[in-house]
Amino acid sequence: MDATLNGGIRRALVLSVGITSFCAPFMSSSLNVALPTMAEEFGEAPESLTALVSAYVILATAALLPATALASRLGFRSCYALGALLSALTPLLVALAPTLEWLLAARALQGLTNAILFSTGMALLTLHITDPAGRGMAIGLVTACVYAGLTLSPSLGGLACDLVGWRAIFYVAAGGNLAAWLLVRRLPSDPGTFGSYPRVRMSLAFLGILLALGGLSLAARHPLAPLALLAGLLVTAAYLRLEARARHPVASPLLIMRNRPLSLALLCSLLNFCALFPLVLLLSMHCQLQRGLSAAEAGLLLMVGPSCQCLVSVAAGRLLRSHAPHALMVAGVALSTAGTALLSFISPQMPLWLALLGQALCGLGLGTFSVPCTAVVMGSVRREELSLAAALQALSRNLGMALSMAALTIILLALVSAAPGDPLYSNELEVALRLSFSLATLLGILSLCACVRGAAMRGKDSA
Repeated sequence: MDATLNGGIRRALVLSVGITSFCAPFMSSSLNVALPTMAEEFGEAPESLTALVSAYVILATAALLPATALASRLGFRSCYALGALLSALTPLLVALAPTLEWLLAARALQGLTNAILFSTGMALLTLHITDPAGRGMAIGLVTACVYAGLTLSPSLGGLACDLVGWRAIFYVAAGGNLAAWLLVRRLPSDPGTFGSYPRVRMSLAFLGILLALGGLSLAARHPLAPLALLAGLLVTAAYLRLEARARHPVASPLLIMRNRPLSLALLCSLLNFCALFPLVLLLSMHCQLQRGLSAAEAGLLLMVGPSCQCLVSVAAGRLLRSHAPHALMVAGVALSTAGTALLSFISPQMPLWLALLGQALCGLGLGTFSVPCTAVVMGSVRREELSLAAALQALSRNLGMALSMAALTIILLALVSAAPGDPLYSNELEVALRLSFSLATLLGILSLCACVRGAAMRGKDSA
């Protein structure tokens, strides 16, 4: 299919996917820096606005499998174009939000629309760019765009908050996604792989994940949250039962359970992202609420981790030529776990360079881990299962993010009761931050064990 694309259309495709890959992490990471400013505008405690992050992550996770099934029916190009257009509209709803309730609903809609992009962007590149060199370069450029979004968002988001207000972040994202939609319209359509949409199974998949993660995130706020969590687990079990019997499964449970390299790599990804996703939010709260830095100053400091991640990921890709991927995964998780262990001693009295060192170790570790983990996931399935493998990896990442935000929300609400400005507030926040980083360290150790297990299995297979 690559032969049907001229140079201009190929460049437009890579640019479009690169833009959407930049915008999603840019918005999410910028929001972490903007939360204290937003909390002040809406008259809320900063820790209560973690729901804005949780709502986005939960809806994006719940919609991943339904979006994957929709792409299989409509074709990747049509589904991606729909996601890009909707993702250009939803940031406007966030930027125009007059109330916190409106803002929360708009963030949830953003999760729904971005799930379409997550499940189709890389599939489009794989489908239309078939030569190995061209595909590798395209994937590398798109990955660089993801890390560029993470690297630039703390500083640009902080400057936006201080100079023109937090709403500017979402106007930028709306313009970027609109440009991505215009670019992809030049791409020829591709046919879907099956005609009928599995409405019942995808409804159960969406509802199960939504209830389970929603119940978990509300566990410290609502007495009925445990019932929602239980209902979500039961609905998810019903979905898995139907999926196992389906003639054309979207995500066969048997594929995951029987493929040990795939299942271990997905587990490592889930644990690692669960440990590291709240890092920027936690350090942003530390810098602004404990050290008294402005959003712009905090944003500049928070560039350290993503910058290290961006730089080391290129080196990790080159090291794959001469080193086993599991060895790089073990090294990456070891680095990031050392970083969270250091940050578990965080306090306003900790030297700033030590906090930056912890952030740098986490960035170096995640950058070293991500590239070989993707290689293991994509290399453990057959050619016709590549798009499913990509969706499962996105699901593992998003599920880790959602679980981490649910745990963080519970910790903050349980341990922080004083109002900002109260002398007790900083002390309570310090305890919450230390506990959060200690939990991240425990998750890192579990991820490290899974990586070592995967390396041992690979060694036996090679022998």
